[in-house]
Amino acid sequence: MKGKKQKGLFKIMPLSVAALMIFAVSVGAWLGLQINIASAAALSATNVQPASLVAGSTNQVTISFTPSGTPAGDIPVDGKIKVTFGAGYDLSGVGAAAGTCATMDGTFVTSVAGQVVTITRQGDGTIELGNTAQTCTINTIVNPGVSGTTGTYTIETTTTGDVQIDIDAAVSADTITAGALTATNVAPAT
Repeated sequence: MKGKKQKGLFKIMPLSVAALMIFAVSVGAWLGLQINIASAAALSATNVQPASLVAGSTNQVTISFTPSGTPAGDIPVDGKIKVTFGAGYDLSGVGAAAGTCATMDGTFVTSVAGQVVTITRQGDGTIELGNTAQTCTINTIVNPGVSGTTGTYTIETTTTGDVQIDIDAAVSADTITAGALTATNVAPAT
């Protein structure tokens, strides 16, 4: 079930979790109250799954997660989904159109900074309610070139201003396997 379409002033300036927290702290300070803001909640049912686990292969990677309950875990119309990959992954081929989320409406732009791929919603969809399973994909990610563990991944959702909403910093690692040798030949020296 999709969230409500934002209208009027809120379409121009979406009311985010961060804005609500700043407002609560400001009003609390004005009233002489101390407001404690909890840290980001935990994502559940998280997985980062390359289509192939063969060393050096170029993949579509599927990211699955369920945000915390609504409204705290809602993903804003201009929110971000960030996925951190291990050092062995080659993300240099990930372009602006490489990431999408089939369970969300609107359009997306993908960017890369170091080992973090960010899928940014472009403000033309609806708020995605928390506690709803989400699936995103990122194309043209190259697996590590050697077999072994990938190390854990991180998935997080943030506001457009990079205020963390939900996170899982210990998404299960995958095991990369060796590729098969092709066109091999052994010839005697004499």
